[in-house]
Amino acid sequence: MNLSNQNKSLILASFLAISGCDMQPEIASKLNEKVPSYLLNSMISGRFADSHNTSTQLRFSDQVELTSEFGSFTKDYTISGEKVIVVMRNSVEEIRPPLEFIIANNGNSLLCTSCALFGIGQLWIRVE
Repeated sequence: MNLSNQNKSLILASFLAISGCDMQPEIASKLNEKVPSYLLNSMISGRFADSHNTSTQLRFSDQVELTSEFGSFTKDYTISGEKVIVVMRNSVEEIRPPLEFIIANNGNSLLCTSCALFGIGQLWIRVE
């Protein structure tokens, strides 16, 4: 194996370690095909459960409510392209990254790109 192939293997292994090997490729590959932006809000309306811990759930309406066995909280969110961005900071002085979800499988699943920072799962499945 030459240096180029070694670098490619290292990059692939690093990507899998960071993103999680258990992400289901069939869901990840079914991103929304040409969905008009005005429909995205209705696509995420409802409840989603963490695929690894179904007691942790998100409910989207005017705001998003995250509920777990430890309690619940409500936050504002926006939709940018096919991403849902949940504002996690409590004030403008606070520095806290947002939760970012990619709307996948025509709104039946969400793929979270930043949930590991908060100790919650990457794959969320619609339950309602």
